[in-house]
Amino acid sequence: MTPRTLRCANHHFYLGVVILVLGACVYALLREGHPAWQYAAAAAGIVVTLLWGGSYLILRYTVDDAGIARRTLFGTRRIAWADITSASVERRETAPGIESKAVTLVSPALTLRLASELLDPDDIDFLAGEITRRQIPVETEFCQR
Repeated sequence: MTPRTLRCANHHFYLGVVILVLGACVYALLREGHPAWQYAAAAAGIVVTLLWGGSYLILRYTVDDAGIARRTLFGTRRIAWADITSASVERRETAPGIESKAVTLVSPALTLRLASELLDPDDIDFLAGEITRRQIPVETEFCQR
């Protein structure tokens, strides 16, 4: 199997928000005549924005023959396919014509929940197919309407 990388579906949106907020914070820092607390708030805004935006821009899941690796701002964690004890696939209609999908993978060391609110719905379908292909026990699969 060729490794497949899954990224945050809205990473371009988060990048735009980061650029907008950073621009506003830098503008506030460059202006003169503000009290010290406003400069401190702008500097804190830069740090928080970089951490928040970075967490979404760096987030990646890599699916390969060995398992699934989750790369975040704080490092990489891996679940081997053999270590997954159970999985659940959830599909529900959140609004008329809008379906939400999620896959939860449970292992003794780590539980991963990957949802279509963060990832592309096709990526969730791909993971559901991998669970079936690898004969991992699926505890629940339901649809709420």
